[in-house]
Amino acid sequence: MYYTVKTLLGQGKNISQIAKQLGIERKTVRKIRDKVKDSEVCPAPY
Repeated sequence: MYYTVKTLLGQGKNISQIAKQLGIERKTVRKIRDKVKDSEVCPAPY
């Protein structure tokens, strides 16, 4: 979910659009955005 939100934000989508697309609340999108911005989410190991 974190990477999906990060990708959509990078594509220029706003919080409301992301929330609607993913079926989650705007508050959740904001929390994820803030964690990604603060680098609390590490890239997935491949």
